[in-house]
Amino acid sequence: MYDKFRHIYKLLKALERAMDCDELDVEAVSAKGLGISENEWTALIEMLLDEGYIKGAKVYENIMGTTVRDVDRMKITLRGMEYLKENHLMKKAAETAIGIVKIIG
Repeated sequence: MYDKFRHIYKLLKALERAMDCDELDVEAVSAKGLGISENEWTALIEMLLDEGYIKGAKVYENIMGTTVRDVDRMKITLRGMEYLKENHLMKKAAETAIGIVKIIG
């Protein structure tokens, strides 16, 4: 389960970096780029859309029953950037706590 959150963080971080670019590097945020299956990637994108962390992506099933993934216009939202900030601070706090335990132990 921890891996899923790492993938989410990595995807949102790539979208944050893409804010400075003219075009999104779709490969960096693809299933292959994240090293996960297409099914897992699709589920993560749907969750991120539902929670408002990203916008501009479309994932749907066409009339032939094929899953269509359109992410060329995908962008991180303010809520997504807040997620990155909170998780970065949590990581720093955890690293500090581990360091203190090592010193005391």
